[in-house]
Amino acid sequence: MRAQEAGSARTDVDGADLFALAGALAWLSDQSALADCTDHLFEVVADPILVRPRQTA
Repeated sequence: MRAQEAGSARTDVDGADLFALAGALAWLSDQSALADCTDHLFEVVADPILVRPRQTA
């Protein structure tokens, strides 16, 4: 909630959403065939949630 108020996280994602995503990522890490891609999948999920300031040229 603080990150949303600060403008650094999406406002349409709540705690239940994050808990579900974290649970899914934890499950993935337990799957031997998918464990190696857990870090990559975390980035895929986290990037759209976190708001990054745009850099100006």
